[in-house]
Amino acid sequence: MTFFTRKFDELLELIEVEIKNEIAKKSKEELEEIDLESLRSSIIDSFKVKYLEVDFLNRTSTNFEDIPVSGKKFPEDFDVNRRGKSYKCVRVDWSYDLKGDDRLRLFTDRFNNKIPDKNSKIMIEDDKLIVHYQTFYSAPILPGEESFIKSKVEEIQNCLIEDVESANSEIDKLNEKLKEKAISLL
Repeated sequence: MTFFTRKFDELLELIEVEIKNEIAKKSKEELEEIDLESLRSSIIDSFKVKYLEVDFLNRTSTNFEDIPVSGKKFPEDFDVNRRGKSYKCVRVDWSYDLKGDDRLRLFTDRFNNKIPDKNSKIMIEDDKLIVHYQTFYSAPILPGEESFIKSKVEEIQNCLIEDVESANSEIDKLNEKLKEKAISLL
């Protein structure tokens, strides 16, 4: 069972409790008078999880920031005089607009686990999917380093595109389970 599958199972349990609470609000008479099929449809529509939508075509302007990086974090092939010292290196930050179910924002770890480059960190804040990529280059960035950074940005974006598609497939499965739960509870 993957991290995200466990999180989806936890989310499904939370939604099931919400559905039970919604049903409990209705009196026995209301439940007898109401059309069960329309009640099921209403519950499914109000509780189903929306797809993640990330606007990959409109990446925010890339920001470069000097961040102190411990010499211990540098790859072995880098010429670092003192591994215990910190060196100012450029961190590249960018973001994408994000839409989807607010409940899915709890699952930022999914993205961090899928990105092969461990020098990157993904965060979800408000309606943004934010990416930080830590380089081992100092400012100013030279042309060869800039092309390497651009290729990393594209690589990370491609991983995110694949993962959003995968997450949306998982959401389909979750919504199917949600439908089954709603049917079984009514």
